[in-house]
Amino acid sequence: MEFKDLPPDTQKIAAETLKSLILNGETEKVEPAKKLAQEIREAFIALYQSSP
Repeated sequence: MEFKDLPPDTQKIAAETLKSLILNGETEKVEPAKKLAQEIREAFIALYQSSP
């Protein structure tokens, strides 16, 4: 499964999660932001795949 396969509302929640972490100072540089985005993407895909 890929991120694009998640329902639109789930994609939006993931994007809002990333936005919140960036705005709260979790990362200020590009590479850490990309890593954070990848981790969030993978987490949401894993959650969606394991749900009934």
